[in-house]
Amino acid sequence: MKRRSFIAGLTIALTSSGLCAQVPARVARIGVLNFGPAPALGAPEESIVRHLRALGYVERNNVVFERRYANGMRERYPELALELLRSKVAVIFAPGSDVARAFQDAAPTVPVVFVVSDDPVATGLVQSLARPGGLFTGISLMSPELGGKRLEYLKSTLPGVRRVAVLYDKGHEFYLAQMRTPAEKLGVVLLPIEFSGVPDFTSAFATATREGAEAMFVAPNRFTLFYASRLAELSVQYRIPAIAPYDIFATAGGLLSYGPIQDDAVVRAAALIDKILKGAKPAELPVEQPPRIALIVNKRTANALGIKLPATVLLQADKVIE
Repeated sequence: MKRRSFIAGLTIALTSSGLCAQVPARVARIGVLNFGPAPALGAPEESIVRHLRALGYVERNNVVFERRYANGMRERYPELALELLRSKVAVIFAPGSDVARAFQDAAPTVPVVFVVSDDPVATGLVQSLARPGGLFTGISLMSPELGGKRLEYLKSTLPGVRRVAVLYDKGHEFYLAQMRTPAEKLGVVLLPIEFSGVPDFTSAFATATREGAEAMFVAPNRFTLFYASRLAELSVQYRIPAIAPYDIFATAGGLLSYGPIQDDAVVRAAALIDKILKGAKPAELPVEQPPRIALIVNKRTANALGIKLPATVLLQADKVIE
């Protein structure tokens, strides 16, 4: 009896002094499917990792990331999606409409948090934005709906523009469709140019030049986002000013971008993952929309193209890259 009392007292003393080992928290397992290659040693960490750490999820401590990299080959998505689903993760982060569709086709058995550019109701990912009703929820950038405003900013920057090339790939035709009516109202002729991959970029600009394009809209997809700097270089080389939906384009050297800030979306995706890991059901977590829309102007690129930016555009810009 005295021995039991002694041990109990010792345990209480050790616990109160902090010497007794604590029981480790349960480790969360999060799956991520990436379009590109694995980052090089010393490269900046993925934004989802950074934002989850801000919420208390520290890699090699209380969270494990199961990563898969497609190395730029979207045809590998189905196999990689199945691999992740078999790896016993608690939740999956799907950065992109194409990645989300890969998991949709794979019939997931765990929650999937997406960031998509299109309407997830129209594509069947969720039943409604307010009540997703299944295993999918996330952030919808609703980017195609801003097509008219992007044309307006092009006209404000280049008042004389009449012919605008639209660079898009199969599966993103909806960007072109959303721009047709606003283009008519603005007196702009759209010149559709479809491409399949990065090797088509140069010929696409050559076609735009041949058809008399005075500017270009770059529809977002895996290739135009991942190789934004290459498109920006071609824009200057071929003297065709370009606008794209996301900030990454203007930051990489494109003339203009107008749309959601991608990092904002990842912040909100991290918050949804946190809620799910704490027991929330994706079916009951509303799909969110971007908290802000930004116009970004690259003044360096304007100078390279010989464009004098109107004061009205500079005043409206949320950020000017000098």
